[in-house]
Amino acid sequence: MTLGGFQDLVSAVDLGKPGAGYGFIISNAGAFVYHPIVDFIKNKETITDFEPSLNPEVLLQMAERSPDEKIVVVNHLDQKSAKSSWIFLAPVPSSGWWVGIVLDQEQIFNTKEIIQRRQRQLLGIAMGTLAFLFFLSVLLFRAQSGAVSSLWAVSCSFSVVCIAGIAFLWITNITAESEANNRNISLIDQAIAAKVASDYASTAEKDPIYVPTGMYIQSIEFTSANNVTLTGYLWQKFSEDTPDSVKDIANGGAAGFILPEATKISVTESYREEDGGRTLVGWNFNAVIRQNFDFSKYPFDREELWIRIWPQDFGQGVVLTPDLISYGSTDPNDLPGLEKEDFVIEGWDLAGAFFSYRQNSYDTNFGKQSFVGQKDFPELYFNVRLKRQFLNAFVSNLIPLFSVILLLFAVLMLIRASEAGRQVFGFSTASVLSFCGGLFFVVILAHLNLRSSIGAQGIIYLESFYFVTYFALLSVALNSILSASPVEFRLIHFRDNFITRLLYWPLFSGALLIITLFAFA
Repeated sequence: MTLGGFQDLVSAVDLGKPGAGYGFIISNAGAFVYHPIVDFIKNKETITDFEPSLNPEVLLQMAERSPDEKIVVVNHLDQKSAKSSWIFLAPVPSSGWWVGIVLDQEQIFNTKEIIQRRQRQLLGIAMGTLAFLFFLSVLLFRAQSGAVSSLWAVSCSFSVVCIAGIAFLWITNITAESEANNRNISLIDQAIAAKVASDYASTAEKDPIYVPTGMYIQSIEFTSANNVTLTGYLWQKFSEDTPDSVKDIANGGAAGFILPEATKISVTESYREEDGGRTLVGWNFNAVIRQNFDFSKYPFDREELWIRIWPQDFGQGVVLTPDLISYGSTDPNDLPGLEKEDFVIEGWDLAGAFFSYRQNSYDTNFGKQSFVGQKDFPELYFNVRLKRQFLNAFVSNLIPLFSVILLLFAVLMLIRASEAGRQVFGFSTASVLSFCGGLFFVVILAHLNLRSSIGAQGIIYLESFYFVTYFALLSVALNSILSASPVEFRLIHFRDNFITRLLYWPLFSGALLIITLFAFA
């Protein structure tokens, strides 16, 4: 087999999910013969430059091993992207070459399905532990004796267990890894980006035109529930091989890109540099991007703001590639492409930034008979992960609601079914109904204010606290009516409304735990 044929064979290796890894070939001296990054070969880089532990002496020792021992696996940590991967090396008999495969560990161990399975296992252990603690409290406090103190102790224990379960789910959700969008092919490693682009080239109708593209965002502001205003820079690099039809767009003063989701955009050429036949053009932009966000888990929601970038002459086989070499680090946690100093997004924290490809298809050729990229075309995205600041929502919404719940419990403690109890505590149905009506008015105003400020389309998690509070208000009001009724209800009149008071906190906390389980599990 010729070198060209062997290179084609290695480059065509299917590793399953796009972006999971790539193949390469090195000589017996460790020099790259084939690699997705062509500059590795042009610059005569070696496997030792890529992974210091694989030097020529090690390769020589591996070559002398028996056939069963010659396949070597090495852990590799890329310093620029902070990605961990495995390097598999095996010799090619009679050629003196080594064929290698790099597999991204995150693609194998941290898939969306695996993360969800881990979370469910952890949740099962946690809920089992809480259930055990509750039943242990029943035995310790001897609830079967029926003593008032024992029943109150069990009621408090159940409520504390439920609150602990809710807190556990909150903390788990806050500290959990962001779930990856299954449509994204993350372009954190330059070799992965080159591999994905070359895979498309092997099936494309005509040879693609590659244009390295970078982005730097200086500000992000949510102007509504679905609109985000962005400001920053976007640049493109045109090589000597770039067709004039593509270069001429930028040379004519027009932007070399389109942001398809932008409802408003202002673009100004900021700089231009010529280096031989290569051209670098940068633009400053101000755009309003429209995107559908999911606020259902508010205030524990995480959003992924994505910016789709098209070439100006889209549909002509131009593939935008991420200009990763222009960033000091491509680790999403280092926020590449984002302003590091004084970056403020009200109510949000930055959780990551990265480029990705999404293979999009269209059922139209946009009127262009020569349209290229109608099916599975790799479109470049810049993604910003955001995490909601929990404390502000907690203070402004949950603390007032908990205060209302505490006041309702205090009122419930005053409600008595016996005439003697009413005289002692000064209970009257009219005063309770008036008090509940006032609280209901306050709670519903706060609820409406929450809905208007978030602008969510469906029901959000925090609203469940309002719904439970409405139920508590109606229950206390109904309890006061039934307590004053001439008809004797066993549930109400037993020990002068004791059962209702006993069940108040377990019912309230238990309802919130069930709702939280459905929201986050």
